[in-house]
Parts: sequence; C-alpha cells; structure tokens
Amino acid sequence: PSSSSNKNDKVTVRVEVDVGIASGLGNYTPGDALGIYAPNSTEVVEELLGVMGVDGKEPVPVPSWHYTEDPDEEGAAGSPQGTTMPVREALHKCYDLRVPKAELFHALWAALPEGAQQKAEGAGQGSGNLEARASSGDEGAQAAVLAQLLAGGAAALDTYFDYTGRHVSDVLRTFPSARISLSQLLGALRALQPRLYSISSSPLEGAGRVQATIAEVRYEALGKPRAGVASAHVSSCLKPGDRVRVYIHKNPDFRLPQDPSTPIIMVGPGTGLAPFRAFILHRLLGGSADDSSTDGGESHVSGSNASSAALSGGSDTSSSANGSTANGINGNSAHTGGAPANGHAHHGANGSTANGVVNGVASVAANGSRDHGAPSGQGNGQYKGVGQMVLFFGCRRRDQDYLYGRDLDAWAASGAITLFNAFSREQDAKVYVQDRLRAQADLVWDLIHEQGAHFYVCGDASSMAGAVEKELLAIFAARLAAPGTTTAATTTPSKKAAKKKAAAAAKQAGEAACFDGAAAAQRYLEGLSTSGRYQRDVWYT
Repeated sequence: PSSSSNKNDKVTVRVEVDVGIASGLGNYTPGDALGIYAPNSTEVVEELLGVMGVDGKEPVPVPSWHYTEDPDEEGAAGSPQGTTMPVREALHKCYDLRVPKAELFHALWAALPEGAQQKAEGAGQGSGNLEARASSGDEGAQAAVLAQLLAGGAAALDTYFDYTGRHVSDVLRTFPSARISLSQLLGALRALQPRLYSISSSPLEGAGRVQATIAEVRYEALGKPRAGVASAHVSSCLKPGDRVRVYIHKNPDFRLPQDPSTPIIMVGPGTGLAPFRAFILHRLLGGSADDSSTDGGESHVSGSNASSAALSGGSDTSSSANGSTANGINGNSAHTGGAPANGHAHHGANGSTANGVVNGVASVAANGSRDHGAPSGQGNGQYKGVGQMVLFFGCRRRDQDYLYGRDLDAWAASGAITLFNAFSREQDAKVYVQDRLRAQADLVWDLIHEQGAHFYVCGDASSMAGAVEKELLAIFAARLAAPGTTTAATTTPSKKAAKKKAAAAAKQAGEAACFDGAAAAQRYLEGLSTSGRYQRDVWYT
C-alpha cells in the first residue's frame, strides 16, 4: 500500500459503514467495537490449494459455523446453506489459514511414509538446519521436527507459529512427504473469526453509520509477504458501495461515566485513540453513557477510495513515512484491534495501521474530511455540564501518523479537551505517553483523588499498558506515602456524584493511613478498578 521502502512504515485507515437505521446497529454505545467478518485473501487461498494439489472446485460441506449468506451477495455459496460449496470458497470464507489445530500435526505424523518415524532420532544428529532439511524432502528430518512439536505440546506449537508468522501452507511445505487428504486438512483448521475494532465515532454523529480506525498489518514471514486478514481486506480490497458483514460487539467494561460532568483521563497512543475520539465526540454532542446496541446484520461500506499523502499538522488518517501515498478505506485496536489471540482483536494481531481517507461519504465534507473541531461558539470553558477531558496521545511524528490531528488540535485550542502529545521520534530521546503522564502527575492525582475522575487506557497490552500502569502506581505511591493520606479517593463537597464513587472506593480500599506507598498505591488502584474508575481496553500485537 505504500511507495516507501521503509519497512517500519505503517498504514492506518478509517472506514465508515452505512448500517442503515432499521438494522439497529447504529444504536451502539461509545466503547463498543465493530466486528468485521473478512475473508482470506485470494493469494493465501490459492497458495494453500497449490500446496495441496487441488484445483479448488472440489465440493466440501459448508461448515456449521458459516453464517447464512445473502443470495444476492456477490460470491455467495452456490448451493443451499448446510450442503456443499467449492473448497476454494470454503477456504476463502470459513477457515483460519494462519494457525491450525494441533490435529494437523498428528495427521501429518500419521501420514509419513512407512519407516520415516523410526528415522526421527537419527535425523536430529545430522548437519544443517533441521527444518530446511525437512522442507527439502528429508523424511527423517520431517519426522524429527514433527516429533519435537508433538512432544512440546501447546507451548511448542504456539512458539512455532508466533515467532515465525508461518501459515498452514508453510506447515505443509515443511512436510512434503506427509500427504493428507482434503477432509483431514479441513478437519484440522479452525473457524475464521471476525476481527474486532474499537468504534471511533459517536452514534450521535450520523444515524445508521459506524466508523472504525484500523491499523493495517503487513509483515514478512519465511521470506514471503503476509498481511492481516481483516485489516488488509478493509484497507486494500473494499471499495465504496461494497457489502461487508459486520456486527456490534458490546463492551460494558469500557464506558463513559454516567455523569457527564465527571472528569475523564484517556491514554491512547496510535489506534488506541479510536474509542476516545468516540468518547470526546459523544460528550460534546450531548450524549449519555447509556446508549444501547444490538448484534447481527449486513451493511454497505460508504464512501469512495482516495489516495492520500502525508499531511502536515495531522489529519483524521495517517500517511506512511516520507510522505508516501497509499490507498484504502479503513481495525488491533482492536480493539483490535490487532488483537487477543488468533486475531480476535481490535487493531492488533492479524489486523493492524494505515493511510487513506473515506471520500465522498454522504454528509461528509469535501475530500473525505471528517474533522469536527470544536462545536461552533463553544470555546474555553463554554462546554456546560461537560467534565474535563484529558487525553494523552502518542505516535511517531506529527507529520506522519498524528491520527485525527486536526480534530485534536482544534478541540484543545477551544478548551474542549486538555491534550498532551508524545511524538516519540521528533527528538533525540524517545518520548512516550507514560513520560507525559509522569510530567502531569499533579494534574492526574488532583483529577482522580480530588475530583473523582475516571482513568482509561486503550492500546498495546504487551508494553504500553503496563508502562502506563507503572507510572500511575508511582504517582499514587508518591502521594499515599505521606502520614495521614488515605488510600481511598476523595472528592470536593460540590461533586456529589463523584463523592459517592469516592465513598465506594474508600470502602474497597479502606481509610487507614498508610506509610508504605507502593502497597497503598496498589490497593488504591484496585479500588479504582473495582469501582469502575480504572478501565482498560488492550490487546496483544
């Protein structure tokens, strides 16, 4: 998608889906995720068919988990639901072609030629890379690799896939002497799962429309280019007017406070910004925290595909490094997404960053601009009834991947939000959101302890979320170590709603003065979490 040669370039896109008013899918709640059912790419399917030596026309049973297709949908199964479909179509729509079940390795072991299993022990003593020898046809090496994987159990198989990014086709190529049937292969494949992406819009923006901000995943594995299933499908394959199967995934543990006057602190680097854009817009548009959502339904992608260069000062979509262009309409996240294991994520695993804009969408400004800025006439202190909204956002450079930069800058200038950016590559020493959090320790403590603020984190769970929590605990510890400081949140007398929440937190954490700051900080954080004032929406990439 990018003309740049920098392998570290990222691509992030935004997609707006027209779900229609009648479907009920537009009645989501900020904090929810958009589930996208994306097919495997044609390249990946054809690669597997080639390794198996089949032409793709062979009929196979329609899996029980396959959704009921719209007969008018392009590419719909040619036979009634529950009977058969061509294996090419089944692999395209129904099966995970990335990580199979352990049964595949048992089937390959059983399918080795007679006598090969007995050669396993001796093959391990040979020279050269064992897997390379296996791929070249050495039966003993094939048996040795399979024996090691089976003996290592789930942990060995996880490592086998996680650290190499290999696909099912790569597995079959490693064991060319083990010939399994088509039915054996399908029986060892997992169901293709939908990918989840944090919704980055408010239901008050436009009836029947849902937006997601999706980071595209592209990587190289075993010398071959690979891509995330849903993120690449959305950014590179969908065109305006195409149909896409989606649903709303409710996320009740990631919600705005009931009282819109309650302050909120949001930490969301990269596509972790997505739900916070929804939070901010929803509050500025006068929404409550109680909107309902429903599941199911098929929708149309709205808008037209456009090519976008890097935009100075930021925009609602990011460009790749060096100002290169990319096409796409915009998921981890996810929420992810990328994503919890097996790509079931918002922006992360098997689905992750991008440039491109949705252009010409109904009710969208020229060139696809969706920047809202501050509502007219509502600057600096004029947002009546809306509590302070503090956002810590991070990316590499403001001229490269400053997502929704025009929105954020306009909101900050108007007083709608308090914004702290961490542009990690704009100076010699890298700066991250946790560094900005540390620098604003007094503000964070005052908002949480004195004003009853809610604290939110969205993004990568492997490093960022832990680093942010560590800084948060340090802020608490430094202030709870003093004699007479309680381990429960307090609040100002005028904030009745916040005071009730603080009282609940006090009951959880206890009112005893504590001189051990670290222990007190941990109890304080646990109290915030129990009372719903510390919420995280994170995923592993």
